[in-house]
Amino acid sequence: MKNYESPVILDNEELAEGVYATYSGGSSESSFISHTNWQRREGTLDTWDITIDATYYGTLSTESVELVISFDTTVKYESCSDGGSLESGDTGTVLRIKCDTHFDRASTKTFTVVVTSPIFFNAKTLINCK
Repeated sequence: MKNYESPVILDNEELAEGVYATYSGGSSESSFISHTNWQRREGTLDTWDITIDATYYGTLSTESVELVISFDTTVKYESCSDGGSLESGDTGTVLRIKCDTHFDRASTKTFTVVVTSPIFFNAKTLINCK
């Protein structure tokens, strides 16, 4: 018989866990599941890499998506992989980034967004078909 061990809860704001988000734009053509993870860029105090793994579950392919990232503090946009272009202001609590990239059904793409923020933050991501 195994001995019961009480779970331990650790609070460490320096460790970032992934944020899971789903979005459906009202039809099955706009269905994504994403995993977002962020970490401080090595050797810096205020530069963060946000990695978004997006899997598309719509019934039709799409050629463009919009990443909407909401933060609980003000950040400054620096760059986005995959040729993303900023559709919102470059500083704020919400960034809107248009990415011209092709998604087939059940395909997954990884986007890396770089922001600067002097403090640790929380973020959530929505992905819209454009």
